[in-house]
Amino acid sequence: MMIIDLNDVLVENYAEIELDFEEDIDAIKTEVKGILRNINGVLQIKADIKAVYMSECARCLKKLESHIEKTVVESIVSVDNKEDEDDYIYEGKTLDLERIIK
Repeated sequence: MMIIDLNDVLVENYAEIELDFEEDIDAIKTEVKGILRNINGVLQIKADIKAVYMSECARCLKKLESHIEKTVVESIVSVDNKEDEDDYIYEGKTLDLERIIK
């Protein structure tokens, strides 16, 4: 799980924290670099995600290393302000980034 402590970003409007870490998600090495910013109580994330995973060639069954890179730009609302089932939410002073990153 990628749990982020929100204490420093929720203290004031436009506060931000830098994201720069690596973690295994479902046995896939994942690197996250970006910014998490508070804009009027709605958190905005912009992050570059890089992942490396192992697979097999369908033809020869040789092991292959594959790379994925993507940029994530999302809004995250407090659980109290959730309007849609697909909204990304945070509760209290923590945020689990795993659903956003996947």
